[in-house]
Amino acid sequence: MTGSLAVLAVGTPGGTAVVYPASTDILWTSMIVAVVAAFALAVVTVLRSALSDRAKLLWLVLIVVLPPVGIIGWAVLGHDARRSRARRPRGRGTQR
Repeated sequence: MTGSLAVLAVGTPGGTAVVYPASTDILWTSMIVAVVAAFALAVVTVLRSALSDRAKLLWLVLIVVLPPVGIIGWAVLGHDARRSRARRPRGRGTQR
């Protein structure tokens, strides 16, 4: 199949070829990009949060050691901390 984006053939020990459609590569690449983006976003938002240094460290360790649990946990549980920071009144001299 020359000139086609349709297949990727991989040989097996038995001598037969396993054919994968190009859409499989696109799907896996998209999933990897989404996970890396979610990981980076979680790390940045943890670092920019109003949490104590100890809480930030615990969240970062959780995100790095168990990425799916850490990212989903931060998205669900870390949300409240970010909202409370936005509601907190600012004193004099702390305007940005």
